[in-house]
Amino acid sequence: MFLLNRLLLPLMSPLWTRPKNLNDLAAQLSSAQVIAFDTETTSTEEVQADIVGISLAVKEGHGFYIPVGHLTGRNLPLEQVISILHGPLTNPHIPKVAHNAKYDYIVLVRHGLAVTPITFDTMIAEFLVDPSPTISDSRIWPLRAWAMR
Repeated sequence: MFLLNRLLLPLMSPLWTRPKNLNDLAAQLSSAQVIAFDTETTSTEEVQADIVGISLAVKEGHGFYIPVGHLTGRNLPLEQVISILHGPLTNPHIPKVAHNAKYDYIVLVRHGLAVTPITFDTMIAEFLVDPSPTISDSRIWPLRAWAMR
C-alpha cells in the first residue's frame, strides 16, 4: 500500500482535507459529464472494510483524493464527506465509472452512499476483452507487477 500511495498520490492533486475545499469539489462533480470513483480501504472483504480514502476524477489525468481514515496526517470526517458527495454521486444524470464497482458500491452503501448510476466497470470490461489472464498477469496489474519487482 505504501508504494502504491507514493505512486498514485502525486497524480491526485490537490489532497482534499478542508471542508471548504470539499464543497468546491462537490460543485465540480455536480457539473461533470462523468465521475470515476474508487475507495481505498482496510480490507479486501467489502463487508468488513473501513474506508481510508475516496478517489474521484472527472477528466483524464486529473484526480482528487479525500483522506478519511489514515492513521497519520489530516483526515476529513467520513460522515461529512459522504453527506457532501451524496448529491453528485447519486445524480441520475451523471454516469459513474469504477474498477470493481461491486466492491466499492457495497463499501459505500454500508456508509450510507448508494452511488448511482454505475454505467461502466473497467474490471468487467477487461474480462470481456480477454478472460484468460490471471491476477499475476502484468498486462492487467501493471502497478502490482511493478511493485513486486
